[in-house]
Amino acid sequence: MCSVINGGSYYQPHLVSEIKDSSGSTVKKFDPIFMKQTVSSEISADIRSYMQASVQEGTRSEERRV
Repeated sequence: MCSVINGGSYYQPHLVSEIKDSSGSTVKKFDPIFMKQTVSSEISADIRSYMQASVQEGTRSEERRV
């Protein structure tokens, strides 16, 4: 589901984005690894807007609201 919302890009799952030493300096940084495009960016934008509308406006019809 994340790739559908993330512009259609699927990245390899990871737990750590960077390692820092005791002074806070970055020792090693792990960049996201792109795996594949699951849907087009246009479809992803459409799905995001539909999900946003369902949260903001709800999914019940006016006739059923009390």
